Amino acid sequence: MKRQGRPISRHGKHRLVECAKCGKKINSNKLKQHLGTHDPKVDCKFCKKKMQSDELLKHELLCQSKVDETMCDRHSGVHEHMESDECASSVSGLFKTYQLNVKASMDYDEIIVNACESAKAKLVGFVQKHPVKAQIIINISFYKEKLGDRDIMDKTFRSLCEPLLAGDNIDGFLSRAKVYIRARIDEYIRFGSGWLFESFNCAKLDIAKYNPLSVAGEVQLPAKVKKMKSVLNIIAPDNKCFLYCLIAGKLNLRNQLPKHPERYTKYTDQLDTIDMGPVAFPVKMKDITKIEKLNSLSISVFEWNIEENCAIPIKQGSGLGDQIDLLYVEDKDTAHFLLIKDFNKFMNYRTKHHCLMFHCRKCLHGFTSKVSLTYHADRCKQGLNQSIEMPGPGYIEFKAHHKQEKKNFALYFDFECLTLPYHTCENNPDDKCSSTEKYQKHVPCSFSIITTSEFNDYKEESVVFSHEDPGTVTTKFISELDRIYDDMQSCYENNQHPINMTAEDEKNFRKATHCHICKKKLWKKSKTNYPVRDHDHLKKEKSTDCDSALIPL
Repeated sequence: MKRQGRPISRHGKHRLVECAKCGKKINSNKLKQHLGTHDPKVDCKFCKKKMQSDELLKHELLCQSKVDETMCDRHSGVHEHMESDECASSVSGLFKTYQLNVKASMDYDEIIVNACESAKAKLVGFVQKHPVKAQIIINISFYKEKLGDRDIMDKTFRSLCEPLLAGDNIDGFLSRAKVYIRARIDEYIRFGSGWLFESFNCAKLDIAKYNPLSVAGEVQLPAKVKKMKSVLNIIAPDNKCFLYCLIAGKLNLRNQLPKHPERYTKYTDQLDTIDMGPVAFPVKMKDITKIEKLNSLSISVFEWNIEENCAIPIKQGSGLGDQIDLLYVEDKDTAHFLLIKDFNKFMNYRTKHHCLMFHCRKCLHGFTSKVSLTYHADRCKQGLNQSIEMPGPGYIEFKAHHKQEKKNFALYFDFECLTLPYHTCENNPDDKCSSTEKYQKHVPCSFSIITTSEFNDYKEESVVFSHEDPGTVTTKFISELDRIYDDMQSCYENNQHPINMTAEDEKNFRKATHCHICKKKLWKKSKTNYPVRDHDHLKKEKSTDCDSALIPL
């Protein structure tokens, strides 16, 4: 019997399995996700970055080979159709699938090796014509014996989807594919609750043309950018606009820009001042970090959004070395870098009030002083979108000390109401004036009152009343409140006791320096903090308080 998809029980639900680490019963399809909660983040052995255990293998393979991890997905970059004898297509036809000739075997290690060798023959021809993105796919069947029944399930394993440019090491890609697919198969067998290798089904190669994000040539600048004097547009015929912007940026920091700074010929004699290292032209976004390290620069890049007519930060500078700001503009065919000579003046396009402002390069928020910007930048770099600052001493003070003391009496009440419809005329739809349409009203039908007190001689009670007439209910409620108030007032007056100060009490009163309620210092000449004698009618305790902390009766 062959079942497609995930294995299910006879009742249509995933089987519960026991976690080997905590003993908790988990659905079999969620066991791998649950095991990840027991594993703390692990350091990459190459860059020491902390990663989850299930993402560590992918990160280390790319980190060791110095492959940009952000480029290794099926959606980054611009893809185009392949023109060849593909057998199928996916992702809106941009990725094409090619069948690989692999001999069937009972050893999946041998299957992986043969699939990579077959893929290499196709990749070499494609990479010589155009950069591509490639991914190797292997489909394998697994079996499991259960209660005399043999379940078979097909499982697909994919390598990392990596970009391959002219001159890239294809053998390195295939080596990473072998390690990654083998590790995923071993992991599935280990955590797959008894699934064993059955047979090899097929191997395929997914491939698409790949145009990495790069900058070269001249673009049609938006009208708002053209008018900005804070932006320098250097037009270069040799795809080196990025290099010329860096040279002009360093000269601008020293106020040494030449006459006619928009001409690239003014910088051709200073090309050696910027070390481009192995980076080729046109420059890709992912290579800017390498140039920063080689030249001790902090390069921030902002993209001009043509639809919203505003700048958006797309790359933050390293913060080390000279700060250079670039504006990235693109159209359908090409893209271009421009130099932002003065970032704060450049950001003035957002307002008609052109007063001096200092802007954050990460969130683009403006401040009226450098001190405020520095204070904000320290928190913005940490991702703190909102900071909490408590007031210092002397700004706010708790003064309602009478609310700290327990009340002598308490009363709780609750109403029950019926929602009845309103019978009114409908609003005139032609009337342009705003109006509120009432369609329901709350009519009281019953209430309940509960009383309690700290005095022992007070008789606590519970009152429940209901009536079909809402007027009778409200009248009865008010009369009950008057009666309960009179009972509480009478009880309170019966429990009033005079302050019988002994000689010891008078001595303690004169020695007191602080109020025992608000803890403030007592001062006889003050209008609010002068000492007064106080006592508790329930505990019969005497104390020295300030006049402002006395509980009002």
